[in-house]
Amino acid sequence: MRYEVIFSSYAEELRDSLPLGAKQALAGKVRRLAQDPTEDATYSPKSDRWASHFGDWG
Repeated sequence: MRYEVIFSSYAEELRDSLPLGAKQALAGKVRRLAQDPTEDATYSPKSDRWASHFGDWG
């Protein structure tokens, strides 16, 4: 099963302003999230959200 990763318009603006290395790291993370959004991620029951970092940027 593949998932669709959707960016809010604010997140798109941030993504577009990243330096090249960060954009590449994020693109790789988005590909992995589309395969399995829980892989290499942490779930917070308090917020009912998953969080994951990419490279040295976030």
